[in-house]
Amino acid sequence: MRLLDAELKSRKRRATAVVVDTSAVLCCLADGRDLVEALEDAVEGEVELMVPEVVVRELEKLAQRRGARGALARVALELIRRAENRTIRIARHAEVDADSAVLKVALEEGAHVATADTQLAARARALGLPLLLYRSAKKRFEPS
Repeated sequence: MRLLDAELKSRKRRATAVVVDTSAVLCCLADGRDLVEALEDAVEGEVELMVPEVVVRELEKLAQRRGARGALARVALELIRRAENRTIRIARHAEVDADSAVLKVALEEGAHVATADTQLAARARALGLPLLLYRSAKKRFEPS
């Protein structure tokens, strides 16, 4: 049992912490990509994926809509719920604004920010946070 615990701790240490926003989740899914796999390709290793609570709430609102965006949000929520506590962690915070929550969690956790939103990307850069920008044309995240 101790060996397993040590292995899990070691694996967590090697994993790159990444906080995602709504745009990263939806764009990646819209392109038919597995979110965790796309992020692991970008960092060339394992990721510890964090989704702020407010991002989950945004996805829940979008999931109530009809159309493609609503369907993507429902798929995203299902994936998050199935993977919670295994490959995805819901990040608890006090922020109301999604972008602020993503940045705050990234700062507190020493994590990368993964987004497709150029305004959020600019704010992350200004704070000196490592950034993974989703490029729909290339269907991948790129360090930026």
